[in-house]
Amino acid sequence: MVNTGKWELKYYKNEFGEYTNEKYLTIEGVGTFSNSAATNSELTALLFVEKSSVALRLIEYNYLVVKNDDWFSMKIKDSNDNIEYFNEMWNNSHGNIYFYDSKSFGYNYEKILKILQKEGIIRCNGRMSNEYSSSSYTFSFDINGYNEALKYVK
Repeated sequence: MVNTGKWELKYYKNEFGEYTNEKYLTIEGVGTFSNSAATNSELTALLFVEKSSVALRLIEYNYLVVKNDDWFSMKIKDSNDNIEYFNEMWNNSHGNIYFYDSKSFGYNYEKILKILQKEGIIRCNGRMSNEYSSSSYTFSFDINGYNEALKYVK
């Protein structure tokens, strides 16, 4: 892939461990997280883009996937310093936080696509909480090359 920045093209595997024709893009970001047990600890953030979905995965201490079945909300500052709010996102039991496109979830999919298309550096600040605890996450991605990389997925 040429002129695709830090985006990587990957293929899904089937139940036999064989690669399929289904492709997706991924990019890694870095940052920190804090909760009742940690302050400004290492964080890896992964963004996954498929033909019709976008998901985020957070990895504390760079090895522990956050999969709490908790609500997640975040703000993203795009490359033009505009801020978009993403509320009531769900971190499922596999550690995937999807940008759904529905009235209930604030049309998050539409908003994330517009941010990705602008490219540049995006900065993210999120909070995951339940009735017992709360964690905060700050991370960024260099999404330059997104528009060119997307051509390889479709």
